[in-house]
Amino acid sequence: MLTVDGKSLELKRMTTDEQTRLEPLTVTVQEARRLTGLGNTTIYKLIGQGKLRTTKVGARTLVIYPSLKSLIENAPAASSRVR
Repeated sequence: MLTVDGKSLELKRMTTDEQTRLEPLTVTVQEARRLTGLGNTTIYKLIGQGKLRTTKVGARTLVIYPSLKSLIENAPAASSRVR
């Protein structure tokens, strides 16, 4: 039990299922490449164009996950026509 401002709060551990449903706040550039199938050059080009948001922690560049997800979700659909 935790007390904050005179109110008692009960803390509960997340179940494994709840933990797996959480989206990450950030991913590394390497993880962004793995998730999207894009190459290093393309990922850094998208960062430079402002299409992927990033943050720096020390020397690491971290891609803001919602911006990565939005990029993929809003990409134009590929044509299904076969030539």
